Amino acid sequence: MSTLTAGPRTFLLDGREFFLHSGELHYFRVAASDWPRHLRAMKASGLNTVSTYICWDWHEHAPGKFDFTGKTDPRRNFVGFLEQVKKAGLFAIVKPGPYILAEYDGNGIPKRLLDPKQPMFARNEQDRPWSTDAITFLHPQTLEHTYRWYDRVLPIVAKYQLSNGGPIAMMQVDNEVGLQHWLMAQADHNPVVLAMYREYLKKRFGTIAEYNRLSGERWASFRAVRPPSGDVRDLKHYAAYFEWHAFWRHYFARHLRTLVEKIRTYGIDLQLTHNVAGWIYGSASEMPMILSFYADVMRECPEIVFGLDHIPEFQSFRNAHCDLPINQMLRAQQGHGPVWAAEFQAGTREHNVRNDARDMALFYQASLAHDLGGLNYYMFSQGENPPGGGVYGKMFYWQTPLDVKGRPSPLYDVTAQMGRFLKKHGRRLLKTETKAEIGVAWYAPYGYTEIVTSQLMSRKKLDAAKIGLRHDPRFLRETVLYDGLLRCLQALNLNYRIFDLAKATPDEMRRFEQVYVVAADYMDADAQRKLATLVEEGGNLVMMPGLPRLDLAMRPCEVLRKRLGVETRFEASARKISILGIDELYTASNVKELYAAKRGEAIARTADGDVCGIERKVGRGRATLIGAAIVYNLDSHLEFFAALAARGGVRRDVEVSDPDVNVVLRRGEGYAYLFALNYHGEAKRVRVGVPKRVMRAMGCRGRSRFVLDLPATSGAIVELK
Repeated sequence: MSTLTAGPRTFLLDGREFFLHSGELHYFRVAASDWPRHLRAMKASGLNTVSTYICWDWHEHAPGKFDFTGKTDPRRNFVGFLEQVKKAGLFAIVKPGPYILAEYDGNGIPKRLLDPKQPMFARNEQDRPWSTDAITFLHPQTLEHTYRWYDRVLPIVAKYQLSNGGPIAMMQVDNEVGLQHWLMAQADHNPVVLAMYREYLKKRFGTIAEYNRLSGERWASFRAVRPPSGDVRDLKHYAAYFEWHAFWRHYFARHLRTLVEKIRTYGIDLQLTHNVAGWIYGSASEMPMILSFYADVMRECPEIVFGLDHIPEFQSFRNAHCDLPINQMLRAQQGHGPVWAAEFQAGTREHNVRNDARDMALFYQASLAHDLGGLNYYMFSQGENPPGGGVYGKMFYWQTPLDVKGRPSPLYDVTAQMGRFLKKHGRRLLKTETKAEIGVAWYAPYGYTEIVTSQLMSRKKLDAAKIGLRHDPRFLRETVLYDGLLRCLQALNLNYRIFDLAKATPDEMRRFEQVYVVAADYMDADAQRKLATLVEEGGNLVMMPGLPRLDLAMRPCEVLRKRLGVETRFEASARKISILGIDELYTASNVKELYAAKRGEAIARTADGDVCGIERKVGRGRATLIGAAIVYNLDSHLEFFAALAARGGVRRDVEVSDPDVNVVLRRGEGYAYLFALNYHGEAKRVRVGVPKRVMRAMGCRGRSRFVLDLPATSGAIVELK
């Protein structure tokens, strides 16, 4: 029998690299008589897998009464659907929840359980239910109901898993854990959660006196502790909020680990996965925060391989940079398994958001260029909700490759083209990688903001300046790092590799020509020491918009500053600075870090002439400190980052005549794939060249030069041998 597992970098089918090429079809949203038509079309387009939720509310049609064979409605014949999947020659991914979300009313939880008077309902700071369908994950009542559902559905999953001759190759554990929390900037204050929080604090701090020292509170005992609430008052209060955020990473890990342990008791030996939600209004800048939710579970439960949302809505130069960083952050933080997209856009959830097949063709090619090792088109097939089942009404998704009756749209041809490419090149592509001379650090604690600032609503509890922070951590994470530095590097065709600062060693970081760190006011002492060692042992560190001065308890900690041998102060000044020969470079904040050092070269000055950028040799290496928040709004911002990279000796893998065309070279042994991506609404003719040094590194001779004609909003893939 076949087995699907997660290898070090790719999925493995029977031990060989396998590109998981899947499409989402909700059998309960499609007439059972149309299932064969959908599945045949999926197979014909080159898919090897079909993915579906198993909706608890749909199958438990009356309290305690379950139907998985279609006795009450043909669309409940889950067993029959699996048999059709096998007949079509496809693998299956199943997602039994308990939460499925999927715009299904009640998120798939039986409506009879969604009574706010139930003890398992999530509570807000005022001890009131904060949603009509948010329940406490680890409440004994929640687990009791969940296990009763598992008792009915998981034996079927076990019977039809690959090891028993069935089509099921992978199973998802719950869905998008934490989504409701970060969307609404809300944490669960259910008494069961608060008891776990107090237990967590006791293990973390040992004595209540130690926790009081951190938080500035005067709790008599851990049993009396309440989570921080209201606006952040000062640094001690922020430290308490920081621990509240850290607890939630612990809690999510405990929740998923609890479900995994239960799942294994049913004899299920499948590869497990979990989906990371994200992308708001076509941007993924919030994804670093969301990925930070899973740092604990990735460490504690490596048998789960995490999949990403990739939902750009429509592809443009504005969001062209969004997929690459989260692919790399997932790989860096997870440390094992493939990067794959569990929800890979095909169609649109909102009828008023339109995307065409050409947009998606470009996005699909870009995703392959950006290290994606598996994908699940979401949705491949349109659906029609059971009566009363849809949150927003009758239909589910539009502009999908197949409509609800299984008829193809223009996007079907695009997915079929992808299928043909992956059938021929998929395994070879999985053996390639992009070489990068720039390393960019990701520091997960900078993602701990979902409770103090909402991603979707106006609620904001943190005023950074009010409590003495120079910059808001969300502003640094999203605007300076994600939409600033990373976007500029990609626009300049400068390859970068994101690494997890908590895991990387100085030796590993020193392999890069330059290491960039966007730093907030706080960073733990070990991380600061690691960066200092990097420089002292020969590395090239670039830090902005300032050096950390606090640890994660918000107490003074300036290990890095002291070892770099600089004196700093902060002042407000005009936003424009002069740097690396560029005059009047606009910065995103009037707060500047100013430097003084006995040795070092001033590379940036404020309008008043103060030094706000310095380059200094330390030990065998070099530190470049830039005390300004530089983003991407102007051509001069690109000019700055290009000059900074050139100063560090960074070279491009590919030369291209038009800098507006993004090029990516994925190298294998004796071959490579070159991706040329035109995110603009006009056609481009470009000359492309691969330097001799790169050709030699791939085991090839000479210099590869050619001309590409790229229609508007399109891409091309060229195989080099």
